[in-house]
Amino acid sequence: MTRTSFFRSDRHQREAELWNMQSNGKGTQLGLWHTHPEANPTPSSTDLNDCERVLRNGKFYCNGLLYLIVGTQTIGFWHAQADRPLTLLALLGHFKP
Repeated sequence: MTRTSFFRSDRHQREAELWNMQSNGKGTQLGLWHTHPEANPTPSSTDLNDCERVLRNGKFYCNGLLYLIVGTQTIGFWHAQADRPLTLLALLGHFKP
């Protein structure tokens, strides 16, 4: 594992599916988040592909997802629309926590 690599375990998906089952399918996903080792983060091609996959395979009760990337100095916010899965739209900005 390096500073610029990541590992996503299957545990996260299993816990999300369990939560959805326990809520009788009434829970909803508001967004995705992760970290980047950069001051002001921007989505990578891996991020764009992951977002597309989530939007394509998920069921949502809104017109998109919030997409947050926590950097070393700021947190970036985007809105990913379900009808435009390849593009993270409307950069809501970066804020310094």
